[in-house]
Amino acid sequence: MRKFSFLFFLLLNFSIILTPAALHGESFRKEAYGYGAVFSFKHLDFRIFGADAEKDFRASGRITFKPHDFELSLSAGSLTTSGSLSRLKNPAISTNFSPLSKSFSLDTGLSVAQTGLSSTRKTGSAAITFKSPHLIEFLSVADRNKNFASSISLNHKPGRYSALSLALTASSNLLEGSSALLKKNHAAFDKDRYTSACLESSFKCPLLKSAFTLTMHNNPFDNIALSLRAKVRLSRGRFLGDLSYFCVPDAKNAPRVAPIVCADSSLCKTTEQIGLGAQIAFFPMLDRSSTGRKVPAELRFGLNALESHKYAGTSKIEFLDVLKVTGGAILKMQKSSVKLTGTAANLILDGKAPNKSSAPQKYFGANLSLTHNTPEVYSSFTADCKHYPKTIYSTCAKEEVSLSVNGDLGSTRFLSLNLGGRQSYKDGGLNSTKISAGGRVKFNKKFLTLIFKISLEFEKKGD
Repeated sequence: MRKFSFLFFLLLNFSIILTPAALHGESFRKEAYGYGAVFSFKHLDFRIFGADAEKDFRASGRITFKPHDFELSLSAGSLTTSGSLSRLKNPAISTNFSPLSKSFSLDTGLSVAQTGLSSTRKTGSAAITFKSPHLIEFLSVADRNKNFASSISLNHKPGRYSALSLALTASSNLLEGSSALLKKNHAAFDKDRYTSACLESSFKCPLLKSAFTLTMHNNPFDNIALSLRAKVRLSRGRFLGDLSYFCVPDAKNAPRVAPIVCADSSLCKTTEQIGLGAQIAFFPMLDRSSTGRKVPAELRFGLNALESHKYAGTSKIEFLDVLKVTGGAILKMQKSSVKLTGTAANLILDGKAPNKSSAPQKYFGANLSLTHNTPEVYSSFTADCKHYPKTIYSTCAKEEVSLSVNGDLGSTRFLSLNLGGRQSYKDGGLNSTKISAGGRVKFNKKFLTLIFKISLEFEKKGD
């Protein structure tokens, strides 16, 4: 029976948004619903999703063949492409990082996933994937906008606890250069097809993890724009150390406003980054409960800093040196965890933005997260606050405070509830209040899973 396993998945999402105006008492109400289904057999997977209010309908399918331990997959529809293509669209190091993260991505090459029941609208595309046992993976994808990408990956395990991966990705995209930013700086170009490539490698062993990326973009300014990115992690016992580096070595050969024109026509204005991080853990820690049992626990501290060199401005382009620092601590026990982090972001170390709109918004933030997980209940509480001080680019101080509570009940998480709220202040006065609530019920049968979801959101603007 498993050979012809059938899964039907239905999602109904109903949302209400009410926005009363503080002065006039006006309100805005919006209702929307979505639906989706997943049919899954041994070698076939088909998904649909629709949102009536947005007149959005998505569908995707995948068929897989596995002859003699090889795997061949054909996919079509609203596909999500990530991996090396994401790095061709944004080669710089992401500024969204956690000082307590243990994850270190070693993935190389392209990856394709089918449409999700909550994913955004995607351009229709098709992909083919070929995998051989433990060695070669080939993937090629094309979309309706005549963009193409292909990658080939080699994977090898030289030892029991080590692994090596190499990947080469090539992409051909139609780029547009008619944005107001390019026009103001006399760097606009006609829509045309340009190629880019990405060479990646990753390696891991018990003491070391590393990932290296080289991108090459055939820019419309008669030059090949290069970028280099390296990430290294050293681990030894209680200690983790991270080093990351990114640079555009030939940025001077392109207009300041566009050191790299990326594979999605966006501009990478970051020319150099260097990041440092460290974590230290104290374990095993024993928590003596009232019953006299000894519960293993881990206390871990982390600190990360990322310095970025970038260009800012529209009509006038200036150089900025920006710093982001995050630190935190987490206490993990058998069923619960407590995490506290702090952030200081967009600290300008050097340079001056030519105008207020191009200046990164400086802020200081703190986040508290509590979780409790048992076979019957999973619950979490999060509190987050941010302070935006007055600067030469901002004449007022702002604060944001948000709280959220989530809970999943049952061993199958059949019931999920969430409640959240956020308030923002400007120069000490209340600016806006937002409250959101929602719930989800999931029914599991042998070949059938049903999910019903409802969410409500209320927002009130201040003076």
